[in-house]
Amino acid sequence: MKKLIIILTLTFLFSCSSDKNTNNYSHLMSSTKVLRDINEIEFMGETLKIDDYTFFRERLEREFYIITDNITQFKLWVKRTWKYFPIYEEELKKAWLPDDLKYLSVAESFLLNDAYSNAWASGLWQFMPSTARQYGLIVNEYVDERNNYLLATNSAIKYLEYLWNIFDWDFKLAISAYNKWENALKRTIERQGTSNYFELLLNSETRRFLPRILAIKIAYENKEKLWLNLEKSDYYSFPDYDIIEVDSIDNFYEFARNYNNSIYEFIELNPWLNLNKNILPPRSDGNMRKVKVKK
Repeated sequence: MKKLIIILTLTFLFSCSSDKNTNNYSHLMSSTKVLRDINEIEFMGETLKIDDYTFFRERLEREFYIITDNITQFKLWVKRTWKYFPIYEEELKKAWLPDDLKYLSVAESFLLNDAYSNAWASGLWQFMPSTARQYGLIVNEYVDERNNYLLATNSAIKYLEYLWNIFDWDFKLAISAYNKWENALKRTIERQGTSNYFELLLNSETRRFLPRILAIKIAYENKEKLWLNLEKSDYYSFPDYDIIEVDSIDNFYEFARNYNNSIYEFIELNPWLNLNKNILPPRSDGNMRKVKVKK
């Protein structure tokens, strides 16, 4: 009997391992096929012919394989898109900016609203505190509006409009400047004597930034070919909520209980509030603030 159990157990484990290896192999083959079939990318209203630029296919494919080989991470950020992409698409349309800019946020944060970098960048759009304040976001000991995805999206749009303008509507340079900082990129252009993105020798992080965004777009638009067959119910979404205007809040726990919300639900809907402080003081300009409460 013991021998039979051991044999059955080993057979099961071998079968699982075999299925996993088969799935990984199938995923790898589908990734390779997706790339092989792509010779040009429509991005930001332009057509980029990948093989027209020295070394660019290798740079692009590196980012694509890094993204798609981590199938769990890839699946999670795709499942988060329903939380944020509708907002991005609506706000970008209002600003007459290309829809493709939504992929920049994925490259920055993988759509984690609480993403925080070692360089103190925060939120879905990874604003530094100084840039956030420059574009209208409040960042202080009580509030960090970099984590308010609607306000941060509008600020990111304003910043991208500015960058696009100062780099003569070259989206490749504007996106690179978003990562590198515009003055640093200007100095690089002056030093190297060219504003052609594909001729610039950039630092590693900035050199990878645009190819990463393009790879994310390719992966997202080919998710079914990459064995990511998600149904509507698989995607994440926010619960139904009401928006309440407040001058101040004296205690987050009591405020949440008054609306039959747990403190977890309240902070998840309002991640820009500092729970450690447990109060929201009035704005210095006298304007009301808007908080969300689950219905």
